[in-house]
Formats: sequence, structure tokens, C-alpha cells
Amino acid sequence: MQQEQLDQLSIGMTKDQVTFLLGTPMLSGLDTEQHWIYTTYSDAAGYASLVIEFTEGNVSAIRLSDNFLTE
Repeated sequence: MQQEQLDQLSIGMTKDQVTFLLGTPMLSGLDTEQHWIYTTYSDAAGYASLVIEFTEGNVSAIRLSDNFLTE
């Protein structure tokens, strides 16, 4: 995942916009309609996650793990 992609991610985006920007999520949490999870791995940081939460089909929260690294 590129830093430019994260910079474009914003509250209010639709699911289609997020999919176009980041691709299909690796995981979709317990509630696939409300939580999408993207993961990365690096030798330096291990596994990290980006969690996107949706309310009524739009991004309502964006959470990055502390060790999330971009290319």
C-alpha cells in the first residue's frame, strides 16, 4: 500500500471509492457491511492492519495500527 493511497482515504467515502483506491479488503471482520480490514507485513514491523469502518455505506472511521508501514 502506498502513502498516496492512505492520503486520499477519507471519512465519507463510499465502499466503491475505497475499493477503487485500495482494492478488495483482505478481511472484512465480523460484520462485513461495517468493517473492512487491510493487512501489511514487513520484516521490520511484522503484521499491521488498516481497519475501515462504515456507517450507512460510507467511511465513518479509519484506524491504523501503530506499526503500519507504507511502501
